[in-house]
Amino acid sequence: MATRTDSFGFNETKLFQVARDCSPDDHKHTQNLVDSKDDMLFVWNAKNCCILVLNWRAAASRKKDGLKHQTLIPSAPQNFTVEKILPSTDGTFLALAGPKGVSIIELPRRWGPNGQYQNGKECIICR
Repeated sequence: MATRTDSFGFNETKLFQVARDCSPDDHKHTQNLVDSKDDMLFVWNAKNCCILVLNWRAAASRKKDGLKHQTLIPSAPQNFTVEKILPSTDGTFLALAGPKGVSIIELPRRWGPNGQYQNGKECIICR
């Protein structure tokens, strides 16, 4: 009997295709590079040093036409390997942590019909 673990079908979305293509080949230990807060799903893109984000609730309700992910680009470069991402409890900040540093990113405001950041703008620079 087969079980389905991807009930929303996210494995076939562009977000996870990009995440698979950008994952490091030489990882030696566990990394927590995917996290969620409320209805937002955050994925660290190690190759391009940015965060891919998707409103999973809106994406699940709009399966036919699909909802594109957004790219959050930190304004300051990370001089360390990011091994964990952690959104704040109120969803206004995102911590990028690694063995040699921590960086806090302020998330932009969410607005618009799909509850995305800056009304669905594709690329957003974050402080």
